[in-house]
Amino acid sequence: MTEQRFPAGPEPRVRMGAVQGDLRVEAWDEDAILVRSAAPAEVYQENNEVVIDRAGDVVVRVPARAAIPLDVCHGDATLTGVRQAAMTRVHGDLRVTALTTAQVEQVDGDVRVARLGERFSAASIGGDLKVSAAANATVAVGSVRGDLEIDGALGALQVGQVGGDTDLDGACARVDLGNVGGDLSLAQVSQLRVSSVGGDLDVERAQGQVEVGNVGGDADLASLEGTLALGNVAGDLTLRASFAPNNRTRVLVGGDARVTLPGEPNLTLTAVVGGDIRGVAVGDGSGRKRLNLRYGAGNASLDLTVNGDLRIDAPRAGSRSSRVESGFGAEFERDWAELGRDLGELGRELGRIGSEIGAEIAAALSREGGIGGAAWADDLAREVQARARELQRRAERHARAVEERARRAEEQARVRVRINEREWQFDPQRLERIKEQARRAAAEGLAGALEAVERALSRMRVPPDAPPPPGAPPAPPPARPPATGQTIRIETPPEPAAPGDIEREREAILRMVAEGRISPEEGDLLLEALG
Repeated sequence: MTEQRFPAGPEPRVRMGAVQGDLRVEAWDEDAILVRSAAPAEVYQENNEVVIDRAGDVVVRVPARAAIPLDVCHGDATLTGVRQAAMTRVHGDLRVTALTTAQVEQVDGDVRVARLGERFSAASIGGDLKVSAAANATVAVGSVRGDLEIDGALGALQVGQVGGDTDLDGACARVDLGNVGGDLSLAQVSQLRVSSVGGDLDVERAQGQVEVGNVGGDADLASLEGTLALGNVAGDLTLRASFAPNNRTRVLVGGDARVTLPGEPNLTLTAVVGGDIRGVAVGDGSGRKRLNLRYGAGNASLDLTVNGDLRIDAPRAGSRSSRVESGFGAEFERDWAELGRDLGELGRELGRIGSEIGAEIAAALSREGGIGGAAWADDLAREVQARARELQRRAERHARAVEERARRAEEQARVRVRINEREWQFDPQRLERIKEQARRAAAEGLAGALEAVERALSRMRVPPDAPPPPGAPPAPPPARPPATGQTIRIETPPEPAAPGDIEREREAILRMVAEGRISPEEGDLLLEALG
C-alpha cells in the first residue's frame, strides 16, 4: 500500500475522479491530507486541492473542514466527519456519518446516513435508505427503490418515490412524498403531503396539515389536530380527528370506517354507507344508508362514502341534529355496484399518477447535471401538493356522483304528508325511526312519549291510489299521475283523546325535541297531527 501526505491549506479539497475499489474518507486532527492506496494511483496537489484518479481501494484522511468532490466509486464509499461531500455515482453502498452536507446523484446500493448536520440529497438510490440522528436536518431524495427508514426525529423529508415501505419513528416537521409503493408509517408530523400510498397508511399524530391523495390499503390516523384532505382509501379507515374550523374533507372508503370525534366537535358529518351504522341511533331499514349529523355549530365538514360498515364514536350530548335514510331501491343498488368498479379503477389510476412523480424528479435532476442547491426539493413539494390535490379532486367527483345517486333515490322514495293546509316530505323509514325514538324515550322514563307518537301516526292514512313504496312490485299506472312519492292525508281521528291526555302527549313530544331525539320538523308534524 502506498502512502502520500500533503499540506491541507485554509480550504482543503480532495477531488477524486474514478475509484475502482472501495473508498473511505475520515476526518482527523492533523492539519494535513493523507492518501493511502492499495495500488499505484495518480495522486497530486494543485494549490489547496488534492487530486486522486485511477485508484483502487483508497483511504483518505483530511481535516474536518475539507470538502470532498467525487466523480465515481465502483465499490463502497464511507465518509465520516468531513464538512461537505458531493458525489456523482457510487456503484456499491454509501455510508455517511457526521457530515454537514452530503450530495449524491446516484447510489446503486444501500445508503446509511447518521449524525447529519444540515442536509442530505440524492437523485436516485437503488437500495434502502436509513437515516438516524438527524433531528434538525433535511433529507431530499428523488427516488428510493427499496425501503426508507428514519430512526429518530428529522427536520424535513422530501422524497419523490419509495418502492418499498417508509417508516418514520420520530417527530418530523414536514413530509412531502410522491408515491410510496408499500406501507407508510409516521410517528409525529406537523405537515404531511402524499400523492399515493400503495399499502397501509399509519399516522400516530398529526398537528397541522395532512393531504393524502390515495391509500391502497388501510388508513389509520390515530390523532389529527388540524386540517385533513384525504381522497381514496381502498381498505378500512380509522380516523380520530379534531377538525379545524372550515376544514372540508371528502373521503371514499372501500372497506369499513371508524370515526372518533374527541372533545367538543364542531362538525357536520354526512355519509353514504353500504353496510351497518353503529354509534348512532338508526332504524331497521335495509340497503344503503345516508347519514347526516351535526355537532356544535357544524363549521367543519366530513363527507364519507363507505362501502362497508361505519362506526362513529362521539360525545352524544354534542349532537345537535341527526338523520338516517335507507332503502334507496334497486336502481341505486345497481349504481352502487358500478361505483365499486369505478373506485377500483380510480385507485389503480391514482397509484400510477403517484408513481410518475419520482421518475420525473430524478430525470429533472439528471438533466440539471447535479444536485447543488435546494431548488429541486421545493419543486418536489409543489409537485406533490399539486398531484395530491388532483387525486383529491378525482375522488371528490366520484363522491359527488354517489351523492347525486342517493339524492335521486331519496326523491323517488319520499313520502308527502299533508295535514290541513300544511305539507311535509320525508322518506318512509323516517316514521320507523320516530317510533323507535319514542320507544326508547318511554323506556327511559318519559311518560306519554310512545302513546303520543302512536296516536299522531294513527291519524295518517295512505290513500288507495298512492304509488307503492320503493322495492314493491310495480302496479298498473293510475289514470291520473300522482304527485312525486307517496301522499299521506289526515282523516278523522278514530277515537278522540281526553284533553288531559292530549296535553301530556304534547308535552312528551316537546321533550323529545328538546332532548334531540327527534328534529323540530318532526315534532311539528306530530303536534299538528295530534290536533
